[in-house]
Amino acid sequence: MIDILYFFLTFFLLPTSTNIYNLKDNLPKIDEKKSLSVSIKENGEIKIINHGKQNTVPLLRIHDPHLETDVYSLWGKIKYDGVENPSYLELWNDFGKRKYFTRTKAGSGFMKKISGDSEYRIFSLPFNREFSTLKLEMLQLNLVFKGKGKIIFSPQVYLITGTKNPYKSIEKESVNNLLWWDDNTGSYIGGFLGILIGLCGAVNAFFIHKGKNYRLVKICIGIVLFVALASLIVGITAYFYQQPYAVYYPMLVSGAISVFVFVLQALAAKERFTKIQEKE
Repeated sequence: MIDILYFFLTFFLLPTSTNIYNLKDNLPKIDEKKSLSVSIKENGEIKIINHGKQNTVPLLRIHDPHLETDVYSLWGKIKYDGVENPSYLELWNDFGKRKYFTRTKAGSGFMKKISGDSEYRIFSLPFNREFSTLKLEMLQLNLVFKGKGKIIFSPQVYLITGTKNPYKSIEKESVNNLLWWDDNTGSYIGGFLGILIGLCGAVNAFFIHKGKNYRLVKICIGIVLFVALASLIVGITAYFYQQPYAVYYPMLVSGAISVFVFVLQALAAKERFTKIQEKE
């Protein structure tokens, strides 16, 4: 019961801090063998090809890591092609006198072994130092090849306190930072909504005054109110997603004005046509 409570606190409640490491900047010196080749692509990806049976490749060393909690994890992304024998990643936790490791040797999930082919997937190497009284001196990430194959690493890895997947917040932040449209597009949207409101308003006013085509008036009012409510929702959402002024302002203003004007027009139309029907 205590272990379950501790995991819950670590996963959901304890604050998470993230340290980002770029593999190409931290890659230790690797003695390339005839059976092993390591290269850094222009976009920062690390490509490792193994032609032999077994090789261990050191990828990252973090000296004296400052971690706020006992539970921490290292995250990254890899893709691979033609890995003949199940291989794995290992995180060595060096406490000076003692060393412990975590390995990706599971059948599924973030700790899944490396075998066969795969597009980019997330890996995780967690560790709990709760019962160690020694100071954590170094972390080392290794790739252990058990056979031939090619593995490519995404440029960045993330060392975090706790075990919560950092890619969720990274993806959310990326979506939030995307510009929905530029100033010109915002002007076009505002102009289009203005024209729609003006035309429908003029058509409705004409028929209300003449006392004709009540069905057409109701259809126009319904279309504008639907568009206006959608515009309001988009504008409010854009505001809370911290989109710029040119994105949220036209949507909010046109939506608010349309709702106000056409609700009044709907009431006026109902009153006008009710009186006409009573006279008839």
